[in-house]
Amino acid sequence: MDYTKYNQLMRKYIDEGNEIKESYDNAKETFIRQHEKAVRRFNDIQSQFQELQRVYNLGEVTEEQFNEAKSDYDRAEYMVNETAKRLDEIEQYRKEILMGILAKQNELRETYKMNINEETEKLKYQLMKAKYDFLNLAVQLRKAYNKLSYEEYYHEKLKRELGLPSDVKDLNAFQTLSPSIMDDGAAISYREISHALYFGMIPEDLEKMFNETKKDKNN
Repeated sequence: MDYTKYNQLMRKYIDEGNEIKESYDNAKETFIRQHEKAVRRFNDIQSQFQELQRVYNLGEVTEEQFNEAKSDYDRAEYMVNETAKRLDEIEQYRKEILMGILAKQNELRETYKMNINEETEKLKYQLMKAKYDFLNLAVQLRKAYNKLSYEEYYHEKLKRELGLPSDVKDLNAFQTLSPSIMDDGAAISYREISHALYFGMIPEDLEKMFNETKKDKNN
């Protein structure tokens, strides 16, 4: 899965979640108003009913009047409980659906992370292969250099065996070729690899030196 597809799917889940939240928030807002209205009505009826209950116990109102007031009180209490229940249900449904979307996002992220790990291993292999190819090239260049310098090497070796001074210091491929790439004992320095992987660039001095050398070779 490439990043574009991952981003599109994640964006889809985010949009889906936002739509659900907005839908449930609108529904919740409606029931909040209904619940607040029911609570205000219940509070008004409750105070009236308590007063009516007091005078009923004193025998100042009829049972019919009391039962009618009790029915109003029960209905008002029911509406408070019912709107509160609906609010809890809305929040619960909202949470369950959003948890489902979150689970899809987590599954998508885990899949993408697995793909990232797989692709990262491929990239590491490419760097390792480049190192292997580089060292293999060094082996081939050693053979080429030894072929070029064989007569000179033999001549200097013979002089040394005879106890005569030698004018040549670089008598092997490592001494002759390695200075072109060695930096503090490393074929590729920490500075060079950090420039490549951190900043996506070759150090300016190295690029300049390479271009100048390449230009000389082409002339």
